[in-house]
Amino acid sequence: MNHDMLRDLFADWWSKLTDIKNDGKASLAALRRLGAAEAVFPPEIDVVGAIAISAYRVLHRRVRSLPNLPNDWESQLVVTAVVLAHVREDDTKNKSVAALLGASRIEGDDTTHLMAETRFRCLLRTTDPVELCDQARRAVALLGRKAPVGDLGESLFSWDTRTRRKWAISYWKLDAGPGVAAAPASESPSANGVL
Repeated sequence: MNHDMLRDLFADWWSKLTDIKNDGKASLAALRRLGAAEAVFPPEIDVVGAIAISAYRVLHRRVRSLPNLPNDWESQLVVTAVVLAHVREDDTKNKSVAALLGASRIEGDDTTHLMAETRFRCLLRTTDPVELCDQARRAVALLGRKAPVGDLGESLFSWDTRTRRKWAISYWKLDAGPGVAAAPASESPSANGVL
């Protein structure tokens, strides 16, 4: 699957969804309220509820035409749409949600990240769509509802081992140049058995 194409697709869909000239307010509100299906145990993401939302149907049609979709693509697409509906502003300056979550809250202190390491590790371990939806919504809230929409959409839709590894590398700044401090080895996710 072409990840650049997915980033562009989700950014374009979100842009149209949040454009005040379009009549997307009802869809936006409905997506923000969507979560787990009612009266289902164990909880499942509400795919049927999402299909009832016009903006989701537009996204579904666009994604359905892509080659090599994973088996659970509809659940992942609902998670992606719901979380993107919580973003109020596209952060086009930054390319990585994980790098933003791993940014220092205090200037010069590389040990206090915007998202606490324990919460980030919990996010990395998440594979259940309902839990991923909840965790990702919290992450968007931590970012002040401003996030790189294309990266967030592509990451949530492709939430697999490769994506979680990419997020861990960005969060702990392992992809940064030699002048950037990273977390000590004892705090790395692999040292704690996460990845």
